[in-house]
Amino acid sequence: MPDPHTIYLFAAAAAAGIICFRLFTVLGRRTGQEPQGRPVPAPLTPPPAPAVTGQGTSTNGLLDIQLADRGFDTPKFLAGAREAYVQIVTAFASGDRAALRPLLSPDVYAALMRASMRDRRLRRPL
Repeated sequence: MPDPHTIYLFAAAAAAGIICFRLFTVLGRRTGQEPQGRPVPAPLTPPPAPAVTGQGTSTNGLLDIQLADRGFDTPKFLAGAREAYVQIVTAFASGDRAALRPLLSPDVYAALMRASMRDRRLRRPL
């Protein structure tokens, strides 16, 4: 009669074999019939370059402002821009059109309203 340790070893090996076989059958292997992944979106094109005027152009707007106005306070400007961003996002999220209108240009306001209407249509219950 075999000792209990040998029987335990064979039972553990059989259980491991069964588990490996089940994993293989569930996970399978590649056959070429798998659905393809999502299509890769086309790379974004850079925005068109601004028209060159007699003075030339610059890519750093804050530096241009600082050079034109020596009293320009960059941290104060950035804090104000951050606060305006919070106000715009909060007003858009709550649907407060009256608060949005003075903070946005007409074309940006119209684009946000179109997005808002499209979002409402998508959220309709079926």
